[in-house]
Amino acid sequence: MPRRSLEGNWSLSAFTYTKYGIEKSSAASSVNAGNCVPNDFLSFLGTAQSLNIDFLPLTWQPTLDALDEGNTAEIRQALVNIQASFAFKVPKVRGTADDDLYNTLIAEVVYPVLVTKKAPHGDLHAFMTRGAGREMSLELRLDLCCGVALAIRDMLRNHDIIHGDIKPENILIFPDSEGGFTAKVADYGYSSLYAAEDGFVYMPRSGPWTAPEWHHRGFKIADAVKMDIYSFGMVCAWVLVFSSNENVGLSFGRTPSPPLQALRQYLEYTQGAEYTSSHGDNIQTLFQLTLAKDPVKRALDMNQLLDVLPCQQPKEPVEFFSPSRDILPRGQGGFRIVLFISQLIGAHYILRQYIAACLQKKLSNVRKARHEALELGLCYYIGFGVDRDPRRASSILMDCDIPLTALTEMVDALVSAHYPEPQYQSGAFQDYREQGYIRGFNHTWQYRQSRNLKLAESHYRKEIAGLELSLGGDHYLLQKLNMQMASLLQDDGRWDEAEKLQLKMLDIAQRTEDEASVDVTIYKEHIATTYGEQGRYEEAEKLQAQAVEYLRVEYGDNHPFTLSSMASLAITFSNRGYLLRAEELETMILDTEKRIFGMNHPSTLTAACNLATTYIDLGREAKAEELLNEVIRLEKHVLGLEHLDTTASMGYLAQIHDMRDEHYEAEELLLQILSIQEDTFRPKHPDILSTKASLANTYSDQGRWIESESLQNDVLRIRREALGEDHPATLSSLSNLAQFHQDQQQWNQAETLQRKVIEDRSRVLGVEHPDTLSEMDHLAYTLTQTSRLDEAEALGRQVVPGREKVFGLEHRHTLDAKSNLASIYSYSRRFKEAQELALEVLNFQEQVLKLPESSKLHNMKTPAAIYQRSQIQESDDSWASISPLYGEYVSKEDMETLILTILRLESPSEPDYMATLWILEDLALSFQAADSWDTLQRLETEIVERRKAIQGIDHPDTLTSGAILATAYFG
Repeated sequence: MPRRSLEGNWSLSAFTYTKYGIEKSSAASSVNAGNCVPNDFLSFLGTAQSLNIDFLPLTWQPTLDALDEGNTAEIRQALVNIQASFAFKVPKVRGTADDDLYNTLIAEVVYPVLVTKKAPHGDLHAFMTRGAGREMSLELRLDLCCGVALAIRDMLRNHDIIHGDIKPENILIFPDSEGGFTAKVADYGYSSLYAAEDGFVYMPRSGPWTAPEWHHRGFKIADAVKMDIYSFGMVCAWVLVFSSNENVGLSFGRTPSPPLQALRQYLEYTQGAEYTSSHGDNIQTLFQLTLAKDPVKRALDMNQLLDVLPCQQPKEPVEFFSPSRDILPRGQGGFRIVLFISQLIGAHYILRQYIAACLQKKLSNVRKARHEALELGLCYYIGFGVDRDPRRASSILMDCDIPLTALTEMVDALVSAHYPEPQYQSGAFQDYREQGYIRGFNHTWQYRQSRNLKLAESHYRKEIAGLELSLGGDHYLLQKLNMQMASLLQDDGRWDEAEKLQLKMLDIAQRTEDEASVDVTIYKEHIATTYGEQGRYEEAEKLQAQAVEYLRVEYGDNHPFTLSSMASLAITFSNRGYLLRAEELETMILDTEKRIFGMNHPSTLTAACNLATTYIDLGREAKAEELLNEVIRLEKHVLGLEHLDTTASMGYLAQIHDMRDEHYEAEELLLQILSIQEDTFRPKHPDILSTKASLANTYSDQGRWIESESLQNDVLRIRREALGEDHPATLSSLSNLAQFHQDQQQWNQAETLQRKVIEDRSRVLGVEHPDTLSEMDHLAYTLTQTSRLDEAEALGRQVVPGREKVFGLEHRHTLDAKSNLASIYSYSRRFKEAQELALEVLNFQEQVLKLPESSKLHNMKTPAAIYQRSQIQESDDSWASISPLYGEYVSKEDMETLILTILRLESPSEPDYMATLWILEDLALSFQAADSWDTLQRLETEIVERRKAIQGIDHPDTLTSGAILATAYFG
C-alpha cells in the first residue's frame, strides 16, 4: 500500500465521485497518444517506487465505520492508539479494462491504497460548522487560510500539481505542537506532473467552489492554476465569514460569485473594529486577487496571495523529494523487486503472484522487454510468486539477450544483504512503529476469511523451499516467510509442526544475532505460546518471564511490546492456577492499555477479555459478565461478529450462562459460535472441539443425555488423536465425561474416570492446580454417594487447604469446599462437626463478607441440609441449635415457611440455583416422613413450576420432581 509522508497528496489516477448530489471528478490530465504509457500495475509500482513511496504492512479495520465515501473510493480507518488513527483511501474496483490501474488487480485482494494519518478534527467543513472552529478568532481563521495557501504553493512549486477540487471537505485539520490547529490539503487529483508540456487538464465542477469560466473541455496549465486560485478564494471567504452562520452559509452555497463589495460590508458587520483596523485592506486585496470574475485579474500564483495574508507560520518553501522529468511518463523507469523485497515478502502472497503474472504478461506483449525479463528471471530463480525454476529463468534472459551475470549479480546482492526489517521513511508510520504501536502484520486471518488457508500454506511451502535453495537457509527473507508459516500452523492448531519450525527459526536467530536481541526474544515468545497450547505451562512460563524481563529493561513497563509479553505471561499464570497473580497482572495491563490505546482498540479488548476469563476462574461471574458484555459489544463493532476474538468472548459468556443454570441461553450462544467456526475452520480445529465440548456439557445440564454423550465421546476421541492423552484439553474432556456419568448416578463409570483425571492432572498440572482440586471434589462427592465416607473425607480435607492457598480464605470456591466437607461429616453422622463447619462458613459469609439478605438465604442451604439428615436420625433439637443465626427460632413447624422464603427470594440467576432446588426438595421430603402430605404438595408444586420454567417440562429433573408431587397427591 503506497504512502507518502505528506498527508495523502499522491493520487495516481483520475477519480470520479458524487457528494451532495453534485457529480465531480478530480483533475485529470490529457496527453498526446504518442507519449502515453499504459496504466498497468507495474507502471504504478514503478512510479510509486520512483517517488520513494513506502509499501506499508497495514490494513484497515473493515467493521469500523467509513470516514467518507465517494463514487470510486471510500475512506476507511484503523486505530493506532487513543490519540491517532490511520486513514485509508480505498478504491472501488470495478470493470475489466486492462489499462485501468485499479481494475487490473485480482480478486480485490491486491490494489494500491493511499494511507495517511487520520485528522483528529476532521475536514474543514466539519471543523468550522460543528467543531472548535466556530469559536475561532479572525486571527486564527486567517492563519488557517495561510496554511492552505502554503500547502497549495509548495505542491505547485515542487510538482506543478493542479489540485482541481479545493473546497472545505478536502482540507483536513490537525492539532499543531503549540496547542493550536493547522490545515493540510488532501485528496489531490491527477497532476500535470504526469502530463505532456502541451497537454490539457480537465477540471472538476464542485458547485460554488468552481471558477465561473469552467467548461467541460480541457484547460492549459496556467489557466488551471487560476481556477485553483479562485477556489482558494472561495474557501477563504467561507472560513472568514459565512461558516459562522448556517443560514448565510446555505445562501453562500447558492451564490456562485458573491460581489466583492457585499463581501466587504459583511466582513465589517461581523468582525467590527477587528476587521477594519487590522486586516481590512489586506483581506479586500486577497478577495480581489482570487474572486475576480476575469481570470486575468487574479493572482499569478500563491506567493502573491501569501504576501497579503497575515500568516503566523513561516512562509519559506518546504523542500521535499521531486522526481526528475526523465522518469516520466509514469513507470518508464520500471519496477525493481529487490528494492522493496523485504516489504513484498511480508505482504499477502497473492501480491507476489500477481507481480510475477504482470511481468509475464508484459513480456508476452512487448518483445524484448529487457527490464521485465530480468525481473521475471529473478522471480523464477528465487521462487518469488512462482514455482522456482532456474532453467526457466535462464531461458527468459537468453530470449532477451540478457547475460546471465546480470541475474547472478542481483542474487549475490540479495544473499549478502542483511535487512531484518524494512526501512521506512521518517513520518507518522515510522514513529508509531518505533514506539511499538505497529507490529508485524499477520495475514493468517485474511487467508482464513477468504477460505484459502490451505492454498496459502502450499504457496508458502514452495516459496520457503525456493528461497532456501537460492539464498541459503539462514537468510532473513526466509525467516520472514517461516514466521508467516508458523503463524498459519498455530492458527490451524497444529502445535507440534509450529514448534518444530519455531525452534529452527530460533536456532538461526541465535547463530546470526545476539542472544539479548529483540528478534531472539520474539522467537522465544512465539515458542512459549506454542508450549502453552501444548499444555507445557512450566516451560512456557520460563520463556515468557525471560521475555518480560528483557523487554522491561529495553523498552519500559508501558511499551506495547512489554504489555503484550506480560499478557502472555498472565495467561500462563492462569493456566497454572496462579489466579490471583494473573488477576493482578491483567488488571494492570488493562488499565495501561486503556490509557494508551483506548477501550476500542483490539489490543485493549483482548486484555479485557483475558481479565474476564480470570474473573470466571475466580468465581466472580457478575464482574466477568459485565466486562464481557462490554467487550462483545465493542468487538462486534471494531472486529465484526465473525472475528475469532469476538466468538471467543461469546464462548466465555456462554460459560457464565451455564454456571448460572441458564442452559438455553448458553446453547443459543454456543450454536451461533459453532456455526461461525464451522464455516471458518477445518472440522477438527481445536476451537471447534472446545465449543462442542461446552455444548455437550450444556446438553447434559438440559437432560439431553444421548446427544451429550455422543458429542463428548467424539471430542475426546479427536483430542486424544490430535493432542495426546496428557494434554490439558484431553483431560478436560475426560473430566466432562466423568461429570456426565456422575449426573446420571453412574457411580462406577464416574469414579474410574475421575481417578484417572486426578492422577494425570496431578502429574501434568500439579496437585494444587485448581482443575486437579476440582476433580478431587467431584470424586469426593461420588465416594460420598457410594458410602465410602472415610476416603471422601480424606479428599475433602485435601481440597480445602488447597483452595485456601489458590483462591484465598474468602473465596466462594474455598467456602464451597468447606460446605462440601461439612456435608460429608453429616453423612457420616458426625453432626456436631458438620454443624460447626457449616456455621463457620455461614458466619464468615455474613460477618466478614456482609452479604445481602438474598445471599444470606442462599447460604442457609448447607445447615438446612444437615438438619434434614440429622432431625430424623437423632432429635428435633439439631435445628434449634443453629436457628439463632437467622434471628428467630425455626421450629419443625416453621420449615415450610423457611423453604418457601428461600424459593421465592433467591433469583434463578444466583450461582448454584439448581443445587438449591435439590437441597430444598430434600427438606420438603421431611414432611413425607411426618405424613404431612398437604405441606409436601404445596412445596413440591413450587419446585416443579420452577424446574419447568428453568429446565423445561421434559427435563429429567422436572420429571423426577413431578413424580414426587404425584406421590404427595396419592399419599
